[in-house]
Amino acid sequence: MAGGTFQVTATTWLTWNCTTNSTTTSCSDNTWTTWSGTTAATNTASNTVTWHCAEISAAEQKRIDQANIKRDEKLKEIAEQRKVAKQKAERLLKRHLTKEQEDQYEDEKTFHVISENGHRYEVDCQKRSENVYKLDKRGRRIMRYCIHARSDIPLPDNALAQKLMLEHNEKEFLRVANSWSVSA
Repeated sequence: MAGGTFQVTATTWLTWNCTTNSTTTSCSDNTWTTWSGTTAATNTASNTVTWHCAEISAAEQKRIDQANIKRDEKLKEIAEQRKVAKQKAERLLKRHLTKEQEDQYEDEKTFHVISENGHRYEVDCQKRSENVYKLDKRGRRIMRYCIHARSDIPLPDNALAQKLMLEHNEKEFLRVANSWSVSA
């Protein structure tokens, strides 16, 4: 890849080079140079920064291309593994659902659970957290709960863990979960 020159206006540079949170904006004049070590910059009078990119040898470019191919292959492999894990998790979840729960799951990706103490909950299987709701007698959401298993497991496994905990240890579920009331 040949070296070259490109220009960045001051506005673009500030966008690239500043971080903002809810209260402050902080900028650093050396962020790009530190990150890119192989560039040099000159500031022109027109408030435009011109970058002079270092040349990359053919061998180095080939190494970069091979590394990118290897990375892409690994990402495809991981995506396939996650797809298979989700399919297995979904089959396991369905084996633990009643016919009514399975119908709800198929239609809405949610299902209702009756706890060991007779309370009715709804589990939203499309989200990992903040996805369990306590329902009143008319089926309206009155409380929301955030409790979940590890973040690297498939969503159906997370929903199954929540279902089993509600059915077999509601007291511990309520102790561990973050909760808040749902406004009408």
